[in-house]
Amino acid sequence: MAKKIIPLALAILFLAFSCSLEEEVLDESSGDNLLEEPGIEMNLLAPVYSQLKSVIADADNSKGNWWVLNEVSSDEVVVPTRGLDWEDEGKWKQLHRHSWNAASGPLHGLWTALETGVSRANTGLLLLERLEEKRDSALIRQLRAELRMLRVLYRYWQFDCFRQVPVRDENDGDYLSPPPVLKNQEAFEWLESELRAILPDMTPKAQQDYGRATIDAARFLLAKLYLNAAVYTGQPAWEQCLEQCAAIMNTRQYQLADDYFHLFSVGNEAGNTEAIFVLRGSSQQSLELFLGAAVTLHWNQRLGTSLWAFNGYCTVPDFFYTWDQSDPRFQDERIRAATGANLGFLAGPQYHPDGSPVLTTNGEPLAYTVEADLYNAKEWEGVRVLKYEPDPASGNLYFLGRCDFLLFRFADLHLMKAEALLRLGQPAEALSLVNELRQKRRVPELGELTEEALLKERGFELYWEGWRRQDLIRFGRFAAGTWKDKQPVPAYRNVFPIPQTALDVNPNLQQNPGY
Repeated sequence: MAKKIIPLALAILFLAFSCSLEEEVLDESSGDNLLEEPGIEMNLLAPVYSQLKSVIADADNSKGNWWVLNEVSSDEVVVPTRGLDWEDEGKWKQLHRHSWNAASGPLHGLWTALETGVSRANTGLLLLERLEEKRDSALIRQLRAELRMLRVLYRYWQFDCFRQVPVRDENDGDYLSPPPVLKNQEAFEWLESELRAILPDMTPKAQQDYGRATIDAARFLLAKLYLNAAVYTGQPAWEQCLEQCAAIMNTRQYQLADDYFHLFSVGNEAGNTEAIFVLRGSSQQSLELFLGAAVTLHWNQRLGTSLWAFNGYCTVPDFFYTWDQSDPRFQDERIRAATGANLGFLAGPQYHPDGSPVLTTNGEPLAYTVEADLYNAKEWEGVRVLKYEPDPASGNLYFLGRCDFLLFRFADLHLMKAEALLRLGQPAEALSLVNELRQKRRVPELGELTEEALLKERGFELYWEGWRRQDLIRFGRFAAGTWKDKQPVPAYRNVFPIPQTALDVNPNLQQNPGY
């Protein structure tokens, strides 16, 4: 394939000047001198980090995102249609029933966001090559590894959802030719080799800025790849998963938190012992993840603010009924005085901060019911969830705000190790790990550990964090699973179809079987 070097002015069009990794578009006219700017190395990373929020949960929710595809298609989240509200051309019902197709908007939105992330990483890597003779070589190696880590994260999400990975590196500027595509075992091996190749140059946690990728983040992603290897390739890799879990645990940089809901608090950057990789929020720049309180709460439940809520996301009744409601992860009262609501699952009567009842549009006291009709729900139907602490003082309940979004956290790694041990025939060791977590969460220990119990524990610990679809697939409960308004579907639904828009521009892509 012919190679072309992208012109410098074009390559830096989207670079950012900000140490906080917040993106700011530059004037094209400054392109010729950009690489001479002091500290430009750090600014090459900003557009790649900023794209994470568009992938995870874009503020333009009509496009769809990683969180929506992986949670609304699972047994944890449902978005009922309420009259004409939340109809949105049927996309929420499609996700819930597993009836999506190649023209579904959320699939196109995620694919495009992932490709944008890869493109931005390639631009940064290309420009870092031009700095190698002018800057400290050790720093350049570290930054290259960091950008490659972000690039492989975007490709991993693409592989997990679509099982196909277009591969174009930073030196391939021939954008008139479609890139080659890796599938199944080849794609798995490419992701594995990329992650292993960057480990020697990735920065340890103690030497890295909070919110940036470290060697532990790379190892965590490698552990996720191995955890799901049997799904991806038909060949399990439990021992390799354990190897990466041990490498992170042996650093002794992380421990299970004593306070579960502090992990998801407005101030969760302080004393967060589980944060391996986060997407930063701040008081200066609210995190524009469309996962805030407004997406779930009733229109009139405004937590003491004047802001409108959307009466949208609820939890699936089947998932709600699995809970022991004495589990501290189910509900927490710490924000009730300020907001009138609790953290965790909101069921039953709802109140304003002054103690007066929240009212429906008919003037009746609002009480959330467990059951919710997917097709024509009443405004009060469906249990709501506040996983992350809302921040009324920020003046914006739509987005996540000042909370840092936990992409990779230690409790997940802890459960990954337990699962690998269980599947390797070491149930006693796996049970000990799960009970260690349950002790921290102040819930009774389990007497034995089965696959069913472990899947439930992952739900109790990691609900609404974006991993549920992947977990259900690994335990054989996604396509084959049954929950309210969802019946078993053929196994090919474990993989999303390649969006038609992507097929139209790259003939090397082939539609996934069944679609």
